[in-house]
This record gives sequence, C-alpha cells and structure tokens, in this order.
Amino acid sequence: MIDLKVTGFSMPPNIRMQNIGRAGNVQKVKKTQSKESASKAKSTDKTEESDSIFGDQASITSLPEEKSDHNFPSPDLPREEEQPAKKTEKEPVNPTTLTVGEHDYNAEFKQALSRIEGTYPGITGKMDKLEKEAEVMEYTPEKTAAYTGFVSSQKPWSDMEVDSGKIKEYIATRKATLPGMNTNDVQNYDMEGALLAKKKVVSDLEGMFPQDKFPGVAIAARAKSRESLAGKIKTKQAQGRNYTLGDATDLVGARVVADNLGQIKGITEAIEAKYGDKIQEKLNYYEKPNGTYRAIHYIIDVDGQPTEIQVSTRNMRVAFDARHDTVYKEDKENPLSQQTKQRFDDACEKALYLDSLKFVNSMTEGTA
Repeated sequence: MIDLKVTGFSMPPNIRMQNIGRAGNVQKVKKTQSKESASKAKSTDKTEESDSIFGDQASITSLPEEKSDHNFPSPDLPREEEQPAKKTEKEPVNPTTLTVGEHDYNAEFKQALSRIEGTYPGITGKMDKLEKEAEVMEYTPEKTAAYTGFVSSQKPWSDMEVDSGKIKEYIATRKATLPGMNTNDVQNYDMEGALLAKKKVVSDLEGMFPQDKFPGVAIAARAKSRESLAGKIKTKQAQGRNYTLGDATDLVGARVVADNLGQIKGITEAIEAKYGDKIQEKLNYYEKPNGTYRAIHYIIDVDGQPTEIQVSTRNMRVAFDARHDTVYKEDKENPLSQQTKQRFDDACEKALYLDSLKFVNSMTEGTA
C-alpha cells in the first residue's frame, strides 16, 4: 500500500478511493454509502463487447489506405513553442439534460456519433459506456484535477527528452537532400516507401508488445494516402504556412493503445530503446497537457520515412477520436451546438478521470 501523504499527494475533502476493474468493468468497493449508491458500483463478470477502438480484435495492424487520416486521425496538436493558453474551466454538460427549450441535445450528440460509426464501429456504445462509468465512479472536474495531480507526481512514463530543435533539422535535411519535397505535388510522395515503412513498424511493434507481456494493448498503423496528403497541404497553406511535402512528419502513422496508464511507462521505454537516435521528436501531453488530451507522440525516421507513433490509453483514444471526427472535423451542413461540443470535451476529461482513478487505485493497492 502507498501512503499518499508520503508521496506528497493529499486527497481533497470528501474524495474516497474507488475501484475500476480491468478493461473498464466497475467493481464493488468497500465504502460507507447508501444501498442505492452501492448498487451503482455492482460488479459484473459478464463478457462485454470488446472495448477496443479497433472493433472486436485485440490488435489490428492495417487501416484503409485511401481513408488513412479519417481512420487514423492526427490531432495536429501544436508543438511546444505553439502551445495555446489554457482554456477557462467550464461546467461539464449533464448528459441527462435531454432538452433545453425544444432542442434535444442528447439526440444531437447521438446523431453526431452515428455519422462516424462507419469509421469507428461501436463508437456510440463505447461513448455511452464511458459516460455511464464516469457517472458511477462519481466523476467531477475537482476529482479529475486531484487524481491527475497524483498521476503527474508518479510520472508513469519514460523520462527521456528529445531536443526540440532536432525535428527542425530533420525537416530541413529532408528538403535539402530530396528536392521533390519542396513542392506541393503529391506525385513526388514515395507512397510505396511509406507502405514498406508501415509494414516494418507494425512488425516492430507487434514484436515489442506481445499480449502475454502487454495484455490488452492494441496496435494499428497506416500510410498516408496521396489524397489525404494533398488535403493536409491545402489546409496548412490556407492557414498562411509555407507547407510542402517535406514538412509532413506523419507519412506513416502508428498507434499503441494501452489498456491502462500503468502500461505507458513500459511501452514508451520499449519504443525509445528500439528506435534510439532515430527519434526526431517526442511530445509528452501528460507532462505538458493540451486541453484534456493526453498521449505521448514520437516522430521517428523509419527507412527514410517520417513516422509518427502515438501512445495513449483506450479510454482516451475512444473519447478523443469521437471528439476529433465530430468537433474538429465538424460537418458544416450539420453544425453542432456549443452544448454538444462541450459534451465531447467533457468526455475526454471523463476518460482522463477514469484512467487516473484506476492508476491511483493500482498504486494504493500495490498492483501498479
């Protein structure tokens, strides 16, 4: 058992430790509460549908090429020097508030999710499960801040740092040695090379994270399509940036999705040991958060192909993918209300809460 006082972490008033079972199942906890409250935390041994964001399989190693970015969204988060100011905290949207006036916000939320079901099968059910679990585990923004504070004090991730200037040198070198990278002509994109690099990365990751040592970890990868690359260049140039092929650092993209926060350290240390000096950039959104998004991103040179590897938890992946494809990629013909956008934001915070709470419990029980 860990004494939270010894670690320098002090729990705020009225916050009690609770348990989350493996794979997100809620387990009954021993605490003083009413029978009605206790029933919410009733454990279940029933086999539920897979929590994997990749469907029913534990690991999927390929995603459709021609829809690569849609199936494998990159958050395009700003690098360290571009970090935005912190947003003013807002009250979370209550999912049980179905209507305000004549507008049914719950229906709007469900409709937004239904539009991305083709990309993320089962996303509606997974989001519903996440929200209900957060409710059972008595989520509040205050508790989230408390638990994430404890997680940050424990640093359950690798401590390696990468010089922020390394990625700039890498991009400059590619442009200097590969003249075709200085244009926006996607025909100069070596997609065959990217596909070979993707295959190698998948082989690497599968060898590094077998299920017997990393239970529940899922892996996915894609090579960027020319259509997607052209769209990204157009978007960046519309923002006033002198963006060319050589600036793209995610021609190959891969994900390692952890079952829980306790696996992040082992995963990140393994990636760093494997790729070493080939790592051009590391962005740790646990230590330097971007809103409620938490993950660790690497840019790695794999056989000359800039490859992004994202490491995150299953809960965060579900919530962020839902937000990315509904809010960030908002359907202009079906704009979302501010209330619904806030609910997607809140879902990311709830994912963070559940991950942090489970980690805190594992530490206090000595199972981390």
